This record gives sequence, C-alpha cells and structure tokens, in this order.
Amino acid sequence: MDAVPGAEARIVIQHGGERLSIGSACWSPDGTHIAYTALISMDPYQEDIYVSPSNDGTSELLVTGEGWRSRPAWSPDGVLIAYGNSQDGNNDIWTIPANGGSPPTQLTFEPGSDYSPAWSPDGTQIAFTSDRAGNPDIWVMTSTGGNPTQLTFDAAVDANPSWSPDGSQVVFQSDRSGKTELWLMVATGEGTAQ
Repeated sequence: MDAVPGAEARIVIQHGGERLSIGSACWSPDGTHIAYTALISMDPYQEDIYVSPSNDGTSELLVTGEGWRSRPAWSPDGVLIAYGNSQDGNNDIWTIPANGGSPPTQLTFEPGSDYSPAWSPDGTQIAFTSDRAGNPDIWVMTSTGGNPTQLTFDAAVDANPSWSPDGSQVVFQSDRSGKTELWLMVATGEGTAQ
C-alpha cells in the first residue's frame, strides 16, 4: 500500500459494529503489516490487539481478553510485539510473537503502571513509561524484562519514549516546563534537553 501525493486519504483497516474504535497503530519493520488496538467493549472494558497485512486490510486477532492493551510496538527484527496490558489488574509490559503461535510473555511485574514500550534499534532494550517510583518517568530494561533502570527523575509527567535511529538518544513527552513538549536525552538518561 503506497500513499499517492495529493490523493485523498483512504480507509486502510475497517471493522464492523462489534468494535467501538481503533486505537494506536504501528508498522512492522518491513512495512508489510500493521499492528493496532481495537476497543471491543466498555463494560467490561476490553481492548484487543490485531495485526493486518498492509495491502489488504484483513485483520487477525493477536491478543484478547478483558482489560486494556495499548501501544503495540514491533521489535526491530519483526519477530515480537511489545505492548501495555492491564489484563491481570495491573498495567505491565508484555510481548507476543508477531505471528501469534505462542502465549504472551510478561516482562514487568511491578505494582505501578508500566506502559508505552519502545524497542531500541538493536532490539536489546525496551524503553517505557512507569510510575513505579511514584511518578510517571522514563525507564529502560533489557528486551527480556531484566535490569529495569530509571532514566528520568523529574516531578513532571515524562511519558511515551522513542529511540533515535542509532539508539544513542531517547525523545519523550514531558510537562516539566508547564506545558507538554518533547524532550531529548542521551539513552543513558544523562543530558536531558528540551
């Protein structure tokens, strides 16, 4: 599927009446698929993750169940999808093979909320938002969930990290200046700048 400059936007993925809305979406690294969330029910709350080939709009259910699932993120090699999940009553980061076939793997187990995963370009780390230290901050862990390390320590809300293509920097949203803006830091958490 290629967008044509000057052409009108078109529906890529459309669901029937059983879904209330479609949420966050992301491309597979090779551009052949799109992973996205779909709100299925408000009572009980259920948001699922689907994967669709980018050229035909048919969708396959990847993760389902009562609770919230958000911000799917493909691993750089296209093998796994990380996502936020509240299925067990707590917001945690999970991964699942992009082609299904295996059950999801829980990566975080803290009582705080962990969400908005972002893979490092080399696939060895996942940056994410967490309030496990009492305030939403940017954290990073290995791609298997080990060694969680806090990168930001501001009293403001720091959220939604994204890695630079070379993996040396992380950009994130923060309201530390009094309004929500993008901030940039070295991937080790040093040298934060607006």
